[in-house]
Amino acid sequence: MKIEKYFFSDEHENPVFIKDGIKPIFVCGLVFGKPGFRDGASIRTSDIKEVGKESVTTGSGSVYELGEMNPDYVEMLAAKAAKIPVITGWSMEKRILMDRTPDSLEEYKETKTHVGFFLSGETTDGEYIGGEIIRQEGSYVTMLTPDPKSLFRLVETRCFVCWRNLSLETEAFIELTGKVAGLAYADFGDAFLMKCRPKIPV
Repeated sequence: MKIEKYFFSDEHENPVFIKDGIKPIFVCGLVFGKPGFRDGASIRTSDIKEVGKESVTTGSGSVYELGEMNPDYVEMLAAKAAKIPVITGWSMEKRILMDRTPDSLEEYKETKTHVGFFLSGETTDGEYIGGEIIRQEGSYVTMLTPDPKSLFRLVETRCFVCWRNLSLETEAFIELTGKVAGLAYADFGDAFLMKCRPKIPV
């Protein structure tokens, strides 16, 4: 049996990093050669007991050969290795935002506003991050986030967003991707293979 376009996940099929020590851990992807499954069907294995260089062994004793890794997962691993914040469990909403951060109450009264998209979530390092999205490049977004050195200053922070790993219920997810941002995939089921690609209007 072989799994293509694979990635490691938690029990909710959200991508995770093996080195983080999360357990139980599973493999998701497209399976080939498994009795009872059509070739190319989506699958999540039972929990993994052993990870080899080219295969995994599950708790039930099944051995799966690992084919090509999911390209989005490869990109996610690269972002983490480059120490770029990786946001999981994200949420996003439209907000009325200020054009600039005022330095005083007087400036606050005079500051103009605009409507933008505010994304927030927890990074894989366990830190909360949130801000207005000002640029998007696929899975990467650049946000205006508070400067830890100043209460009245925003800085640009580039992050990788695991779009599959979200903190919204299914209905909210459909509304967000379908009505607000638009879908970049034809089949809703593709979201469960890390193919969610909301296009954020900025």
